[in-house]
Parts: sequence; C-alpha cells; structure tokens
Amino acid sequence: MERNNYKAFLNFLKSAKTNFVKQILDIKDPVLLISHYDADGITSVSLISLLLKKYNVPFHIKILEQIDEASISKISKFAYENIIFTDLGSGEYNILHTYLKKKNLFIIDHHQPDERDRRDYVLEINPYFHGINGSSETSASTLAYLLVREIDSEMIVFSPLAIIGALGDRQDVGFRFTLTGLNELVVDEAEKYGLIRKEIGLRLAGSKNRPIIKAIEYTFDPYIPGLSGEEEACLMFLKNMGIDPSKDGKLRYLKDMSKDEIKKLATALVKYMLDMGIPSREAERIFGVNYYVQRESPKSPLYDAREYAQILNSCSRLGRSDIAIALCIGFKGKILDNALNLAIEYRRLLAKLLKAAHGKDRKKIFGKTAIVVDLSDLADNKVTGALASILSSIWNLETYVVLVLGKGGNEDKIKVSARLTKRASKAFQEINIGLLLREASKKTNGVGGGHLKAGGALIPRHQIDSFIDLFVSLVNTHGFKR
Repeated sequence: MERNNYKAFLNFLKSAKTNFVKQILDIKDPVLLISHYDADGITSVSLISLLLKKYNVPFHIKILEQIDEASISKISKFAYENIIFTDLGSGEYNILHTYLKKKNLFIIDHHQPDERDRRDYVLEINPYFHGINGSSETSASTLAYLLVREIDSEMIVFSPLAIIGALGDRQDVGFRFTLTGLNELVVDEAEKYGLIRKEIGLRLAGSKNRPIIKAIEYTFDPYIPGLSGEEEACLMFLKNMGIDPSKDGKLRYLKDMSKDEIKKLATALVKYMLDMGIPSREAERIFGVNYYVQRESPKSPLYDAREYAQILNSCSRLGRSDIAIALCIGFKGKILDNALNLAIEYRRLLAKLLKAAHGKDRKKIFGKTAIVVDLSDLADNKVTGALASILSSIWNLETYVVLVLGKGGNEDKIKVSARLTKRASKAFQEINIGLLLREASKKTNGVGGGHLKAGGALIPRHQIDSFIDLFVSLVNTHGFKR
C-alpha cells in the first residue's frame, strides 16, 4: 500500500515531468548525462538515454566515480547547456554551483543531500526531500524509471532496469530479501505487465542457467568464505555432503537436483556459513526471493536480475562502463560475451582481494568502533565499495564500521569505502555514515558522502590518517548509546 509520502512524491514527479519535457525533450539541444559507475548508476543513465533516444535528443554519457573539483572543472568547459546527473549530484552543491552555475542542471539522486546548501535553480529529484529513505526504499534507477514512465507510459517495458539497479545497490532489505518502498511499487508494476517474475529459492549466482558447482563458486552476495571464487573447494563441499556435481560426465544444474537434494544443499550452506563465523542474518541470504527478467531467455545469464546487476558491476568496476550501458540498452552478441568474460575476471579479482584483506598487516582495529583495511596498493578505487560490503557482513560481530582503502585514481588520493555492520544498529542510537564521511572529508581537504549505512570518500594521501582518526571520533561522538 502506498504511503502518503509516496503519493506526494509521485505527484511531485508530474511537475518535474513538465520542466523536463519543456527544457530537454521539446528544445532537443544536446544533453550531457553524468552518472556513477555502479549498477544503479549504469541502469539510471541507461533509462534516461533510452528516453532521449526515443525523442531524438542527442546526448553524450560520462561516467564518474565521484564528484570533485577536478572532474567538474573539466566538465564546465564542455559546450553542453543541459546536464543531467544520475546517482550522484546531491550533496555537492558547492562544487556544482562554482563550476556549472550557468548550465541547466538536473539531478536524479538517492543519496542524502545537504539541504542547507541546496540550490533553488537546480531541478532535483531526491527522495529525502519527501521523507523517503534513499538507502533502502528507492534506488536512483527507480527514480529515473518513475520519471521516464511519467513522461512516456511506453517506458514501462524498461522497468526491469530499475529493479536490477536497486538489487545491485543491495536494497533487498525486505522480508526474504525483497525490495521495498518505491522499489516495490516498480516490482508490482513490472509483475503486472509480465516483465518480472519473483520466485523463492536458493540465491546462488545464475543458478537457473549455470552448473551448480559454478553457481556456488560465483556467488559473492552473500559471500561464502572458502567457497566464493574457489572451484575446487566447491567441488569438495558438494562431494562431502553426498551430492554428485555431475552425472554421466556432464555437470548438473539446480534443475537436475531433487527437492531433497536442494533442501540438503540449502541447509548445508547455511550451516557452513555459520561455522565460518558469518552472522545468521547474512547466512540466511542464501535463501530468499529471486527476481527474473522475463524478456530474457531462461538460459541467458541476464535472466536472473541479481546476476544481471553483478555483470553490470563487473564491467564498470573493470573500466568498461560502455559495455554495461550497451547491455542495458539492448545490445547482445559480442557485447554480452565480453561482459561475461569481465564478470569472470572481476570475481577472480574479488576473491584475491578478499584473501589479502584478511592479512594481519592489512587491518588496523579501532576498538569495537572500526576496522580499517588498507588495500591502497592493490585495490582499484572502483572495487573498494564491493569489498567493504562483503567484509562488513563477515566482520559483523567484530566491529561497527568497516572502511576499505584503495587507490584513488592518482597517486595523490586514497579512495575510502565505508559500511556499517548489522551489529551497529544495536549500538547506535542514530548515525548517518554518509554525513559523517562528508564532514570528515571536508576537514581533510577531500570529498565524501553517501547513505545512512554506506558511503565513500576521496582523500589526499597525506591526510588519510587524519581523516580516519577524525571519522572514528565522529562515529564515537554521534553514535554510541551511553
């Protein structure tokens, strides 16, 4: 059932539609689209580009890791008068105002803004202005979809992209790991038109179209220590529980297994994860609701919406956002082949970095408050977020915040990705990681922000120790129950 603020937000979209149509679709001047590189950013910008393409509006896409002065100052020199930001922009008003105040700016973002610094001349679609939580109730892709669908009802056919983006942003926080809030409204509509199908079962990577041994190996959400990224270990795991991964010389799929075998596998996986120290809530992620994209063949790796999101993430985090966008707007063939190769490469990289993260020389522990993992010599800036998410689930009982340090794009910067653990909600009265990252980064000549429970920052290398000390101090000051 729609809450009153959902109805108010949907009504607000009607006025946003009028302005968007008047300034973008009617005039048809070239548009610059700027978006984040993760699955949510990729699906968001793809939805806007599909609308512009349909209405013959020329556009150029630029993918960013984060808004900072260096990137925006370069963009200010471009000839585009109309600039649309998706999955970023809120909270960096000062930078945008300094360099782009003469441009027509549109922001579609679900990150928490700094309302004290908001600019009235910017057309902004942000859930927080309407009392909606952008970290759990709506992704940027859902916001982009609701706008384009308001403008043109035929855009309903692209509703799965919003769902893929929301799943990629790990917003499946509802019962049995379902999407909630505005995301759920999109799911309901997509189901109504036969575009998405939900099914309860094992949540293994691409289990509908991948041998069971590979489905376990490729599963990183949830992360299964010792099995994720380890084919030989997966083989031994199945054999030790009495399940033959092959029959008549051919690898078996989940569909080839009996109900008793599937139940046995699910129980064994949960028990194994608990034995490995994974919190029960995280271990239970192995079983829940799956979302299937009905326009894709059941044999396609894009059929499973979570797998689709993982493929998009893999492409972008390895520097090939172009391939990810091409998939979203309908290209297959060699594009899909390249994407699948990148997904394999990315999973291998994750497995390697997660092993490194457990090294004692990599971790710095700040009591129960935070664990900082320094991978700045190994991890690219686009991988730290995924690592922080996985490690925060593994170390849920050990700490309240996990920070992962990676390469910052150049030698002078360090990328920081931060995640609250589930345990933190019991220890904190009220804390907003995104706001604390923003405050600590501003005081150390960096940029940062994010959500209630997750965020990132880009910090000058020589300031990183000061940043960490300040951030930990802010967490202790603002968060702990006394």
